[in-house]
Formats: sequence, C-alpha cells, structure tokens
Amino acid sequence: MLKGIFLIIGAATCWGMGGVAGQYLYQYHQADMIWLCMTRQILAGCMFLLFAAFVQKQDIFAILKADTWNIIEFSFLGILGAQLGFYYTIGLCNAATATVLQYMAPIYVMLWMSYKSRKIPDVRELIGIVGALVGVFLIATHGSLDSLAISPMALTIGVLSALSYAYYSIKPGQMLKKYTAATLIGWGQLISG
Repeated sequence: MLKGIFLIIGAATCWGMGGVAGQYLYQYHQADMIWLCMTRQILAGCMFLLFAAFVQKQDIFAILKADTWNIIEFSFLGILGAQLGFYYTIGLCNAATATVLQYMAPIYVMLWMSYKSRKIPDVRELIGIVGALVGVFLIATHGSLDSLAISPMALTIGVLSALSYAYYSIKPGQMLKKYTAATLIGWGQLISG
C-alpha cells in the first residue's frame, strides 16, 4: 500500500512539473504547444512499448490486430483530448488553472459510474463534487458573477480536457483485461502523437 501511495504522489508530481515546464516553454521560448505535446506523446509511446516488449515480454502488436478501433478511439478521444487539451489550456491561461480544470475529471467519472449503476453518489462524493465545482467557479470568476477571470476559451478547453481525461480513465476497462497498461498506453500515446 505504501508503494502505491508513493507512486501516486510521484505521478501527480511529474504531471504538475510537466505542466509548469510547458508553461515555461510557451512563455520564454515560444514553443509550439502542438509540437510539444506530440513530441512528448511519441517519445512516451515508444518508451512504454519498448518496456512492454522487452521487460514485460508482451506481444505489443496483438492489440492492433484484435482491438484496432478501440485503441484508435482511446488514442484520439481519450489521450489526445486530455493531453492536447491540457497543454492548450496552459497556453490560454496557466498551468495551475489548467490542472484544476482537468482534475474535474473524477467528477465526470463518478457521475458516469452513478448513471451506469443507477445509484446516487453518497454524501461524501456529493460533497466532493460540490467542493470541486465551487473551486472551479472561484478560479474561473475570482468570486465575481459579473465576469470571468480566465478566457471563455480557456474554460471551455479545460472542461473538454477534463471530459477527455474521464473518458481516458473509463474506456480502457475491457482492454486492460487483455493487454498490459504499458502496451495500451504505449500505443495510445504513439498513435495520438
């Protein structure tokens, strides 16, 4: 359990550092967000696939034969939407706001799971949803009902990015029963890149 906690903390830290690095590259080196996102995805996809093939000894091409459309759908609607949406939102506002907007994804996952199970979220989950929505409201408006503190485009792309991230979390459920996460993420990153 302790190992899992450290892995989650490490993953969140790396994600945050990636957002800050992206913002730095946009502001001080005029990096193109599409180039940055695609380069990052292609390199990550290759690394995941090499790990799956040589360390996990997986047949990395099996997924392309049996689940072609599922991996393409996952790549573009999930990974590309989440990744490019996140970096595009950073370019429109900043890394902190983009991160908060994208981390609304668990709300969408929770609502989807409630719909699928025909069960209303429990009180703790509802409090979490309300808290997250209040936080996004405060970030987007700074508490004023008269105007937005971020551009409508940044808010829209950030919310769409969160929807893609939720899809990215839900879609691979069945595929993960047949393939390793490294294979699935590797092809998803490479194809969308």
